[in-house]
Amino acid sequence: MGKEYTIGQAAELLNISRDALRFYEKKNLVMPKKKENGYRYYTEEDIRLLLDLICWRKAQCSIEEIRTMYDEGGPACRNDFIAQRIREEKRQIQEHRKLLRKLTVLQYAVKKINAGLGRYTVCTMPVFFQISPQVESFDQVRGLWFAVSSQDIGLEHCMLHEEYKPVENETGYQYRCYLAMAEFAVKELKLEDKVKDAPVLSWNRCVHTVYEADTEQVDQDAVERMKQWAAEQGIRLTGEVHAHYLWNNQKGGKFIKSYIELFMPVEKIEE
Repeated sequence: MGKEYTIGQAAELLNISRDALRFYEKKNLVMPKKKENGYRYYTEEDIRLLLDLICWRKAQCSIEEIRTMYDEGGPACRNDFIAQRIREEKRQIQEHRKLLRKLTVLQYAVKKINAGLGRYTVCTMPVFFQISPQVESFDQVRGLWFAVSSQDIGLEHCMLHEEYKPVENETGYQYRCYLAMAEFAVKELKLEDKVKDAPVLSWNRCVHTVYEADTEQVDQDAVERMKQWAAEQGIRLTGEVHAHYLWNNQKGGKFIKSYIELFMPVEKIEE
């Protein structure tokens, strides 16, 4: 007669809970014997069966999948089952990798907010790619963003970019807006094919900040504050203004604040 194990001994030996053993019994995946006093005991064969069962459970197999495999039996059935699970796991790995890339892009935007909020600096403007045609209406470009965001190819990480270019011999600006994507996001999301013919936006030196706004669009008061800061530092600006919406805060389903990134190119000084 082989060794017998109480439910407590079996649970300790297998490093699982008593409740798990009871659950497997309830599902008829293991059938411990009962003594006259009503106490369960597990044989060495039960332990071997449980080890096999635990192995499948660690491979993330459901009780239903294990039962089907056991009922159908045979190496061929197990081979087909394992091959199917490998295909599914590879698919999930690809999905998780894609999700990880998207989360990394989101983290990039949050880091920019934390680093630049309320601070003026002079820096190189990162490379941005113009993803959509230029339009004159912010509502239009927002509509384009809604459209590309539904495609699940990474373009939801485009930025709503606004640019103001001074009109020669006039006091006003030429306004254009379009979807733009940072080079970091393009590389992280592996969207190089999407931007291979896209216009590139970048400057060697810009005044930069991130500020809070009540809308998704650039705030002219923020533009004036940046101009004033640049003047105080003796920095000559080209007059161009580039801004894009990074993120927003919400609470209770209501919009609170947007975070806008603002760039103003610095005029090149002739040597």
